[in-house]
Amino acid sequence: MRLNVRFDKFGNDSKTVFFLPGLHVIYGESGVGKTAFLSALMGGEADPEQNFTIEMEKNDFRYYQIFQNPDLQIIGKTVQGELSFSGECEGLSPEILKRRIETGKNQLPNKIQLDLNPAFLSGGEKEILNLITAMQVDSDVLLIDDGLSFLSNKNKTMVVSWLKDWSK
Repeated sequence: MRLNVRFDKFGNDSKTVFFLPGLHVIYGESGVGKTAFLSALMGGEADPEQNFTIEMEKNDFRYYQIFQNPDLQIIGKTVQGELSFSGECEGLSPEILKRRIETGKNQLPNKIQLDLNPAFLSGGEKEILNLITAMQVDSDVLLIDDGLSFLSNKNKTMVVSWLKDWSK
């Protein structure tokens, strides 16, 4: 994907950026517009308050975004319900759905039971659950908006490994 980015405070020059297959990290201080940038990548409306302008080629990518607040993603009343939700929406067969739930459960910390209400998970456990369910969705682009901030360094390393495998 090719896009041109122009930061107004640096003049009229734009920078061409290419996103090729693989992992990409966009970072910056709090409040600089990373969330707005991710929204613009997905074709969202430009916010006139932002400090940048993006021009991007049209594409047919299927985007999936993980939001900053891990609670915004979780809608299931149980961990199992959360692991099964996207597959149910896709109309997967019961056998495939059962495998998807089992695979997701195996990625979660052992102490998390499938009948647990996700509201009782820690912030890091919710982030891991969100990452697991996001990687189960058939998307071309996964945008993670600060979705690893509650994780320990060990868990960050683990989920980055998952993301590398997913991106392949």
